[in-house]
Amino acid sequence: MQGLTDPPREDLTAGQVRALIECRSLDVTSGLDLLGVDENPVTTAGVEGDISSDLLDGIVSHASFADIHGTLRVSITRQLEWGSQRLRPYMVLTDNLTGVTARFNLGVYLPETPDRNVGASPTVYEVECYDKLVVLRTPHPSGWSGTAGSQVVGLIEDLIGEAGESKVRIESSDKTLPVAMARPLDPAVSYLSIVNDLLASIGYRGLWVDWDGYYRSEPYVAPSSRAPEWTYDVGSPSTTVAPRRSETQDLFDVPNRWVFVQTNRDATDPPSEGDGMYTVVNQSTGPTSIDARGGRVKPAVVKLEAAGQSSLVAQGDRISRDDQQTTGVIALTTDPNPAHWHFDVLTLVDPLLPPSPRKMVEGRWSLPLRGGLMTHELRTA
Repeated sequence: MQGLTDPPREDLTAGQVRALIECRSLDVTSGLDLLGVDENPVTTAGVEGDISSDLLDGIVSHASFADIHGTLRVSITRQLEWGSQRLRPYMVLTDNLTGVTARFNLGVYLPETPDRNVGASPTVYEVECYDKLVVLRTPHPSGWSGTAGSQVVGLIEDLIGEAGESKVRIESSDKTLPVAMARPLDPAVSYLSIVNDLLASIGYRGLWVDWDGYYRSEPYVAPSSRAPEWTYDVGSPSTTVAPRRSETQDLFDVPNRWVFVQTNRDATDPPSEGDGMYTVVNQSTGPTSIDARGGRVKPAVVKLEAAGQSSLVAQGDRISRDDQQTTGVIALTTDPNPAHWHFDVLTLVDPLLPPSPRKMVEGRWSLPLRGGLMTHELRTA
């Protein structure tokens, strides 16, 4: 989630922001900033950046498991320079009783060519926008290679810079490529696919873009090992959870035994368990385990590039846990909570959906900019 006291909320306490999100006297307003390709505000009609007066409606969505995580759909009454300008939506919450107010930036997005509704006056543009991962989805123009011993995070920063982007906040690491790594000239090989392969090789989470438009990644930590960042308690006096919610399960194709094999090794040094090979067995946890399936093993062999055994283990743990997270999905709606972002870990307290309390990870959310109910898809952590 966004840090509750991150700018532009640095003058508030975390308790004030949390109380604001949960208050019963909430006023919600939203706006839209117009940015250049350099992400500096574009001045229009004497106003620097803000085109909120042209915003009719919109919704911000974030899908943590998708290739491109963030989308923005807006209806606006302004024609933009579609190929070179970017949009930054934001939401402002105000407690009408206390006067406490807080702004939340909701990402930076690149507009696609819009649908133009000429029957209306003024003309209305219905625009679908995507977060900045779409910039890196461009095929690499010449094929790429990294030499053995190259520092991996440095290679990633160079690739993002080569794609024309400069806002990067990837956690530093001294891990290097154990052997040379190369990707051919191929339309299927993009800057993003190379970057994510490099991140996976050192046990980092796939690249994501934050609420201020920075490219980010950090070492992968299983959701089950992370502290919850928010609690939705249906019985709390300040609950924001709407009454209607549901749970579905999809168990059929989930493996319960994974063998992960490192592929970027010297051909004369075949992998073995503990040295280029890592096996995960789900014997008894949850409905897809070997025990729960009456002893039936559903295996999967996964080939991975890794910067050593520890990176292979980190990737294997992430993949096996992600696979198991697909087994339970809870859909619910809440009042607006613009602090949500990427792979948030939550606690759900709901006696009607046991076990309760339950640790969950946010798979997908959608937030209407005009302040309607927010939708969530939560998966078991």
